[in-house]
This record gives sequence, C-alpha cells and structure tokens, in this order.
Amino acid sequence: MNKATDQIMETDIHCLELRFASTRLQSPQMVKAMMHSIDQSGQLTPVAAIDGAKNRFILMDGYLRLAALRRLGSDTVRVTLWDCDEVSGLLRVLAGAQAHPWAAIEEARTIRMLIQQFDCSQHAIARDIGRDVSWVNRRLSLIESVSDDVLATVCKGQLSTWAAARIIAPLARANSAHATTMVEFLKHHSLPTRDLNTWNQHYQKASHSVREEMVKDPALFLSALRNQQQEKQAATLAAGPEGAWVKDMGIIKAILKRQQSVIAMLFSSPHNESDQQPLRQAFATIKSLVDAICKEITP
Repeated sequence: MNKATDQIMETDIHCLELRFASTRLQSPQMVKAMMHSIDQSGQLTPVAAIDGAKNRFILMDGYLRLAALRRLGSDTVRVTLWDCDEVSGLLRVLAGAQAHPWAAIEEARTIRMLIQQFDCSQHAIARDIGRDVSWVNRRLSLIESVSDDVLATVCKGQLSTWAAARIIAPLARANSAHATTMVEFLKHHSLPTRDLNTWNQHYQKASHSVREEMVKDPALFLSALRNQQQEKQAATLAAGPEGAWVKDMGIIKAILKRQQSVIAMLFSSPHNESDQQPLRQAFATIKSLVDAICKEITP
C-alpha cells in the first residue's frame, strides 16, 4: 500500500472490472447527488484501481463516482492506479474510510469478503486498518443475521440499513416467509423509520392470523391504525374531562379489585411484619390520596 508508487491516469470506463460492486451502496438518490456534483465541478477525485488481467483494472474505490459518470454519458474516468494486490487494496480502502466514512454495511461486507474469500483473520484486518478487533466484530454483527438477498436490496438503496438490521433480520429468524414478503413490499414502497418501528411493535404483539394480514399490506395496516387512533382521540375530546374521569375511575376500580383478591395471601399471619411494612406504607399513600379527593368532592 505504498502511495508513493501510485499513478494517476485516464482510461476508458469499459476497462474497469467491477469485482467489488456487491459490497457498495448505490441508491438512486446517492447517484443523483454525485451526478450533480460532477456535472457542476467535474471529477475532482480519481477512482482507485489495481492491475487486472488483459489490460483491465479492478476497481477498488469510487463505485459511486463511476456510476455517476456513466449516467452522465462519460466514456472515460480518471484513475489512481495502486501498486498492490486485492487484499492490500481492500484493506487500504477500509483504512481510508476513516477519513471519508462509508456506510457501516459497506465496511461489514468488505470485511466479510476479506475473511471468506481471502482467508484474512479478524485480528489481521483490525491491525492493518488501524482498528481494534471489537470494531471488526461489531461491523460483522450488523450483517450476520441478514441474507445476501436482503443485503443486495440494501446496497441498491431499496432498503435502509436500519430496516435490514432492526426489522428484517429479527423477522427472518422468527418467520422467513414474512421477512421475504416484507422485503418485497419495501422494495416498492417507502415507509418512514417511525412507521416501520410502529409496525414492528404491533407485529410482535399480534396473533398469527393478524400477522398474516399485517405483512400482506403494511401500509394498509398503518393507515387503519392511524384511523383508529384518530377515532379514539375524537371520542376522548367528545367525552371531555368528565368522560376521562369516569374512564380513569374504572381503571382504578379494576386495579383495586385485583389487589383485594390477594389481600389474604399478602397479609396472612405467617408473613413477617417487616415483610408487610412496605405493603402497608404503599397502601397508606393511596388511602391518603383517596381521603383528600373525598374531602374535595364532598358537598
């Protein structure tokens, strides 16, 4: 990874081999933003490549820049040619990501490739990129439960890293069919993180039959949930403070009845007095509040 031997040149785009494209994020929004930057200012930073076979070069860094150049109709690209092999090139890219951060999933997939395809150890990777082993482990843990199909969807910008790690990965462990259905839905429908989190919380508490309906059309479920909440809010407003009082009194009544059913067990003679003292103190607090309310509402 000797930067002193790097060469900058211009080459035809078709001479680049995109061997590591599967590890990089290229959402339409990211490509569009890069296109705007290059259109306004030109290609300020060369992509990085190493020598390949038959007068071709293996692209190591700059996949987003290359995609933007292609969309802009360019036939050539400025390249920094690194004098190293693939492993050293990938390690150099990872080390350089500290200066211009990658998405965590890009780092994770590159690390996994170094381990699986090039037999690198986690300790060696950490040492060569200036990180500790715990950092390498944390990156790998982001994708350990996520299928390659889901990761490919993330890299295409059709699914967020957050959704893949927090929603799809746990869902896949519980019900792979539901996870597949959910991924297909999210490929074509954008849901805010807040809505996805709400959907997930309700899914965890729902019955099997309700879950089947929830994954068929998550947007429809969220819409129905919002309507239900709006109707509840409208009913609360219509009932006013009087209605809220009656409702709260009903809740308190139910709680007191439940506590009444366990009095014999909690306060029977075999129990030590010291064990009962915190219970009596808790009840005394409630009783004082009830007495105070009685004084206020008694004519």
